[in-house]
Amino acid sequence: MKEMENLGKFKVRKNGNSLIVTMPKESGFSENEMVEAVKGSDGSISYKPTEQNPWFSGKYKNYDFEAIKNELDFPVDGGRAVGKEII
Repeated sequence: MKEMENLGKFKVRKNGNSLIVTMPKESGFSENEMVEAVKGSDGSISYKPTEQNPWFSGKYKNYDFEAIKNELDFPVDGGRAVGKEII
């Protein structure tokens, strides 16, 4: 298990109905990055990055979906529009 690094002490501030703890740049997080807060049984709080959308993160950039579609045993043509699909 990775050893935890102490980043310092930070004051909890109130902003509207929320409480805020400022994260230092050294924490490794980026602006607008989504994080998940987990509270331990000892009262500690850990933050970890949430799962990124694989379509935007580049996880599938090397997949050839056209080739995979052609290997299927049934036609994948998008089908006929039957409802409000046409805008």
